[in-house]
Amino acid sequence: MAAGVEAEPIAVVAERTGRMLLKTLHEAGGVAGLSAAHEEVSAHHGNNYTPLMERYYRSHRAALFAMLDVLDLEPTSADHAVTDAVTVLRANRKRIGEYLPDHHDGAPIDVSFASEVWRVTMWDRRRPDKLRRRHFEVCVFAHLAAELRNGNIAVAGSQEYADLHAQLMTWTECEPLGGRVLRPSRPPRHRRRVRHRLEEAAERVGRACGRRLPRQR
Repeated sequence: MAAGVEAEPIAVVAERTGRMLLKTLHEAGGVAGLSAAHEEVSAHHGNNYTPLMERYYRSHRAALFAMLDVLDLEPTSADHAVTDAVTVLRANRKRIGEYLPDHHDGAPIDVSFASEVWRVTMWDRRRPDKLRRRHFEVCVFAHLAAELRNGNIAVAGSQEYADLHAQLMTWTECEPLGGRVLRPSRPPRHRRRVRHRLEEAAERVGRACGRRLPRQR
């Protein structure tokens, strides 16, 4: 240290360093932003992509909830877990907190449809009775899209996402058609041609092998 320059007291240096550190932390999004960044990095190392989806969901959240306002969703199987989760979404639409109680109307929220990686993302080990609200919303919307694609959930009044089971004919409608469908008939002409060609091919193979194959009638 240069002669004549008096060293600053440790308390002053610590206070100035603390202010600089807090300023940097605030500009980076605060503790919440740091926690989210750490979560994303940890997910990347663990091959878990689910925490990364939330950042792309934010700008579409309003549109997705508006979609729920106009769609009449109908489960087409006995498993109602996803549609029940959609009911929870609708009931908590105006929540802005980071966490959501894991109970709704006195019953645990059923997330049996979610994979293990989604459950790890939705639950905070420090708060076992809470769900991470934003990740829960992303999880439910992602599984709703999958259920619409595979037909386990239908949209009332829709053609593309209609209930396929409701479009099946009843036995009463099928029974009169049974006689026509099951009536025995002669093989079509093209089937006879195909069989004849197969027999000729078999004869050629038989001659090449030095033996004659019997012709089927």
